[in-house]
Amino acid sequence: MPEVGIRRLRASGWPQLRELRLQALRDAPLAFGSTYQREAAHPDERWQQQAKSAELGGEQVAFVAVANDGSGDRHVGVARGYLDAGDGPDHRPVVWLVGVYVDPRWRGRGLARGLSAEVIAWAQERGAGEVLLHVAEWNATARRVYDSLGFTPTGATATLDHDATVSEAEMKLGL
Repeated sequence: MPEVGIRRLRASGWPQLRELRLQALRDAPLAFGSTYQREAAHPDERWQQQAKSAELGGEQVAFVAVANDGSGDRHVGVARGYLDAGDGPDHRPVVWLVGVYVDPRWRGRGLARGLSAEVIAWAQERGAGEVLLHVAEWNATARRVYDSLGFTPTGATATLDHDATVSEAEMKLGL
């Protein structure tokens, strides 16, 4: 079995970020706030900028699960975090945990939990008061991951921009 590690996305990893994001949108189109068509149309420069910003870790970050089977590294999972300077608890910033995805062939190994935990640690380093997320109400597997990390429902809900029939529950983790 190949070795898998988790690390911060590097700017040079933008092609893998793009590939993994598009795979996620094909695999689970109702689990994310965008569509395959919308994101496939983004120019390479947008992906490059996202990866560069994530590596710098100022207002956003991305962590990737990287498998090495001896023939090179392959990104098999991702989680992203965005710092929102809005009023969180005690007027501290809030971090949004978004875009958590693990390639189906690599699920069941704790990677979604590990990736999410890295974003939570990054949020703590940034002085955030809480981490917020939206999760599709039908996605019991993802909800169990977030429950295991200590997230609790806020009672707020939202719908996807591209499909208003999909309801998402907001969850939070106080830091």
